[in-house]
Amino acid sequence: MTAALVAVAKAVAAKIEHVEIHEAYELGRNYGDFNEKLEDLDRLHIDVIAETYPVSELDTRGSALYEVMVAVAVRKRFDVPDQTNEDEGKPRIKTDEVDALVGVVQNLFEFWLLEENRRIEDDEYSIAIMPEDSKIVIPCSRKALMQMHQFLGLIRLTFRASKELTDE
Repeated sequence: MTAALVAVAKAVAAKIEHVEIHEAYELGRNYGDFNEKLEDLDRLHIDVIAETYPVSELDTRGSALYEVMVAVAVRKRFDVPDQTNEDEGKPRIKTDEVDALVGVVQNLFEFWLLEENRRIEDDEYSIAIMPEDSKIVIPCSRKALMQMHQFLGLIRLTFRASKELTDE
C-alpha cells in the first residue's frame, strides 16, 4: 500500500517527464528542501514536493477520497551575474535567462490544464487534477535571485485521489 500523498507525487514526477522543456534538467521528488542554495551551477532543477492532505474523507461506502497538494519548484543557480546595472554598478543576472525560466514555470502549470493531462493512471488510486485549486504561487522569487543568485519558481497543484478500500 502506498500513501495517497506519495502516489500522487510519484505520478506527477513521472508525468513531468512528458513536458517539453528546451533545456536539460534534473527531476527530483522530495519533501521541500527547495529553499536551500543549489551547489551545482547553471543546471535546471525541477522538484516535486509532496505537501499535504487538505481533505481526506470517506468517499462512498468502501472508498476513500484524498485531496492532495503537490508543489513543483523550478530552480537554477547562476554562477556570476553576467551583466552590470549601469546605474548602480551592481552585477545582475540577464533578464532573458530569467524570462525563459518564468516561461518554464508557466509551461509546467499549463501542461496540467490540458484535458489529456488532467487524469493520471495509477495502480492503486484514481487521480485527477483540480484545476480550480491549482495555481502559480511564485513565478519568480526576487529574494532568491538577490540573495543566492538562484531562480525559484513554484506552482501548487491539487489532486483528488480516490481509492477502493479492501480488507487486505
